[in-house]
Amino acid sequence: MEHSWFCLLLFLTTFIYCGHSEDDALPSATLTVDPNPVFIGETVTLTCSVNSEGNWRYTWDKDRPSNTVTPSGRHSITGGTLIISRVEMSDQGSYWCLGERKYTSTSTSTSNQVTISVKALPKATLTVDPNPVFTGEKVTLTCSVESVRYWRRYVWYKDNTFYPNRLSQYNRATLTINSVKESDKGLYYCQGISNSRPTSSSISNYVTLSVYGEFDLFDVRFIESIMVCISMAYFNCPFDPVYCSLPKVTLTVDPNPVFTGEKVTLTCSVGSYSVWTRYDWYKYNTFKQNRLPQYSGTTLTINSVKESDQGLYWCRGFSNSRPRSSSTSNQVTITVNALPNSTLSIEPTSPYTGENVTLTCSAGSDSDWRYKWYKDRSIIAVNQSDRHSTTGDTLIISRVEESDQGLYWCQGERKNTPTSTSISNQVNITVKAQPKSMLALTVNGDKVHSDKEDVLTGDRVTLTCTVESSGWRFYWYRDRTDSPPVSTTESTYTFNPVSVSDGGQYWCRGGRGEPPYYTLNSDPVRITVTERPVAVLTIQPNWTQIFIGETVTLRCVLLGGGDTDWQYEWFHYQNIIQTEPEYRISPVRTSHNGSYRCRGVKGRKTSNHSDVVQLTVSALPIATLTVDPNIVFPGEKVTLTCSVESDRDWTEYEWYKDNKINRQE
Repeated sequence: MEHSWFCLLLFLTTFIYCGHSEDDALPSATLTVDPNPVFIGETVTLTCSVNSEGNWRYTWDKDRPSNTVTPSGRHSITGGTLIISRVEMSDQGSYWCLGERKYTSTSTSTSNQVTISVKALPKATLTVDPNPVFTGEKVTLTCSVESVRYWRRYVWYKDNTFYPNRLSQYNRATLTINSVKESDKGLYYCQGISNSRPTSSSISNYVTLSVYGEFDLFDVRFIESIMVCISMAYFNCPFDPVYCSLPKVTLTVDPNPVFTGEKVTLTCSVGSYSVWTRYDWYKYNTFKQNRLPQYSGTTLTINSVKESDQGLYWCRGFSNSRPRSSSTSNQVTITVNALPNSTLSIEPTSPYTGENVTLTCSAGSDSDWRYKWYKDRSIIAVNQSDRHSTTGDTLIISRVEESDQGLYWCQGERKNTPTSTSISNQVNITVKAQPKSMLALTVNGDKVHSDKEDVLTGDRVTLTCTVESSGWRFYWYRDRTDSPPVSTTESTYTFNPVSVSDGGQYWCRGGRGEPPYYTLNSDPVRITVTERPVAVLTIQPNWTQIFIGETVTLRCVLLGGGDTDWQYEWFHYQNIIQTEPEYRISPVRTSHNGSYRCRGVKGRKTSNHSDVVQLTVSALPIATLTVDPNIVFPGEKVTLTCSVESDRDWTEYEWYKDNKINRQE
């Protein structure tokens, strides 16, 4: 009542009305929530907005007045926004807000109430089949989420709940381990992931996967454990679970290493009282691992081992009841060694009728081998006879015949492993008729096709004996083939230089082996040796000092040359200048100065060189004329003297008067 009177008084004095109208109502606050409903673990945002400008502060209440929401670890307030992180069930309830203007007592009206609904995440359930599991078995873990929605992927975790070890290689609803190892045991859990809200399921229940390894059938604790298991009629016994594991398998090989062609047996032994209905065998080589489906028994036998059988082997047993398989056996490497090589050699390689042939079989090993010999693909060994004898590693065929021709091979045998060598290389024996030696004659490196051509003393004469095959020594005979050989040498017999006494008829033949096997004698070759002719050089005129312009004649005469079918070679220094027996120089020049010699040439034969003649070419000497007395009177005696500067004896002088010759002898 007092207030009304106060207002009336103001109206009367200031004409200002101080009451409240609709236009002067408090500013309103509006609260919105996103998202709503919200799932546990999500983030929700509450926004308080005022329909009036100004500097507003906001307060938030939940469920009842004065239950103000304050900032905390999961609650953050910024301006008109309240953010609740990692939503929990306790965050569910009614919320409203109020704005207050800073620095004044003005406030908004209370906002509308918003009820936040918090829903639990879809439940994920993890199941494992089977569990416990034996090493080597297959186990499947299944993650099931109670929701009709499509879960895009699944996340799998193992062991540590505080620091999860995420198994990133798995992203489907099932996690399958085809061959369990002991390292696979541990704590597993999972979660579903979606592209729409809720973006994930709850974390599943935790499941511990128990993996049992190998056991030893003869371990005392295992036997005790089995007895308890049997008494409890439960295989996964609680007495000592580690001994209720996959049966241990042992793989043995006999023999190992093994040689090609031998027999090898692999035995798979499972340490268990169970009945094992099947065995699987595996092999690994450099290129791939593969199961051997042709083998299913407890033993794997290879009757004739090949090098391709070498490799790593292991096995497993399978049963109709659990455990349905044993553990994987130890791995055994079969080493396949090649048989020791045997090598067959033959001497001589090309035998002739009547020759002895030696075949040698070598195993390349220091072991005691006995050798067998085979011919022409027969499996029956060559037996000893009067012409066939075996000693150690050799087979000797004496006085070989055409019937001995054929293909031969050998093999070594013994009692110890390896019991045999490989089959040797094959050698073909071809028996030929007795060969004939061939004899050829060469003189000074040139082959002579006729032994009737004379050989001159000093020549180099070579006889060459050849046979169509190798390995021969050669025997040389002179004049008589029944005489002892004059020489046993290689294939050549040389006279250098040959002399007259070396002349005669020669034969040769080849021989090889001990005792020697001889070829037929060669055809004979006769060597006739004559003295080499001597060349004599004469000069006309018979002096060696010659003057320019004179004429000189050189003649080459052969002493002991026999016939006249000789040509001549003239040498001025080393140059051949003519082939006639006479060499005439006219007129003589200074270029003709020097040494001269000659020799006779007849085909490939030559005479000895002549002695060297030195020709000295000089300029003409100067003639000097003196008169005594120089002045003479009629009737007096006068003497003219012509003198020449030369060592030669001048036999003739020519005198001239008034350009007319006046010869005086």
